[in-house]
Amino acid sequence: MPFSDLRELINFYQDRGEVHEVKEEFSPDLEISSLVWALSDRREKLLLFKRVRGYKIPVAANLIFHRNVISMGMDVDEGRLENSFRERLKQTIDPVNVEDAPVMEETDIGHINDVLPILKHYEGDSAPFITTAVVSAKDPESGITARGIHRMELRGRNELGMALLNPPLLDIYKDYAREGKPMPVAAVIGLEPLTFLSSALRVPRGVDKLSVGGALRGEPIEVTKSTLAGIDVPARAEFLLEGILDPQDERQDGPFGEICGYYLTVPKTPTFKVERISSRKSPIYHALLPRSREADLMLTFVAEAMFSPRIKEVFPFVNAFYFVPYTFGSSLVVQVERTSREDIRTLIVHLLSMAMIKKVVVVDQDVNPEDLREVEWAVVTRCQPDKDFIVLDGMKGQAIDPSSPSPLQTSKLGIDATGFERIRGWKRVSFSPKAVSVAESYLKTKLTSN
Repeated sequence: MPFSDLRELINFYQDRGEVHEVKEEFSPDLEISSLVWALSDRREKLLLFKRVRGYKIPVAANLIFHRNVISMGMDVDEGRLENSFRERLKQTIDPVNVEDAPVMEETDIGHINDVLPILKHYEGDSAPFITTAVVSAKDPESGITARGIHRMELRGRNELGMALLNPPLLDIYKDYAREGKPMPVAAVIGLEPLTFLSSALRVPRGVDKLSVGGALRGEPIEVTKSTLAGIDVPARAEFLLEGILDPQDERQDGPFGEICGYYLTVPKTPTFKVERISSRKSPIYHALLPRSREADLMLTFVAEAMFSPRIKEVFPFVNAFYFVPYTFGSSLVVQVERTSREDIRTLIVHLLSMAMIKKVVVVDQDVNPEDLREVEWAVVTRCQPDKDFIVLDGMKGQAIDPSSPSPLQTSKLGIDATGFERIRGWKRVSFSPKAVSVAESYLKTKLTSN
């Protein structure tokens, strides 16, 4: 059964003992974000900060702490998750309108900086930033509601800078800006993971992302019309912000600590003039630390689910992929069956042609791609840099790569660490299956009890 909303997700994982509750009081100014970083790196648990200094509202973080959060929301076995995800993306289930929307339980609840415990994530950030807002606006061309996740910089009591860096909302905003007109928008905060995740997917213009989210959930997402502009928004969100984007009020945005681990400044972004804030009773604020386990897992899961089947179809000798954590999808390890060095080179060049990927290491079947010590061992013992390293220059890269000599251009590295046709007469050390079984039995009983 899919989670109906954020609080149902929290209750479910509380019953399973997979919620870490922080009962001490911490500040939203750098303290909570620092704790999110430390705790999410050490514990596979959802985080709930019960007491936030200066606010009455708790903060939830690290919602997608494991892939089983996505599989539970889709009601599928974790082993079938990627296949089910891809199949459901081929379908749509339209949202269903409801009148008594929980997100409207409390209206006109105050000013942004007085009500929402917006986090300042990193020391060099220009201000606190909302990183979990799903923004919606009507597309005048198609009449469909367009959506996206867009970070927002706190600029005043009821003003937020909205970074529209991607379509479809960027394209719609440009149409309004050309005519000098304000753009009506509605932003919600606090959604269950699949509705949130669907808002980050790329879909053709004219397709409501919530219909894709409904297909992922296996049932329609409930929506309600915003009060001011009649925009359909998720009815079971925790907060609803309504207002306009003002093209006459564009300001510098940032610095902002990005998922790449560096600060990014956008020369100018429009200001979201918030005219009304509504919420559920006793709402919960969802915070997403940009360079966190949750953000990295979301990005790499979607990337792997989307391109994995196509790669395996073209290169049937590929066994598995592993995106190196905290590299925002740019570093990839691929495990393959024995094949020719020419096949490996072709695979590497193909993968490096993808804008997101900057580095690829290919390993043999006896190397676990998720064990980076094993991968590094393979690199130093199974290849020669002058023969097995591939460097490609002038390739399309990512805008958030600070090392790029010019925007969206980079060089890339591929490493053939399989040892195919190179390692001869050398045999890898190993233990007998019986000895391994004895060791695993000891570890399971003794270490678990301690």
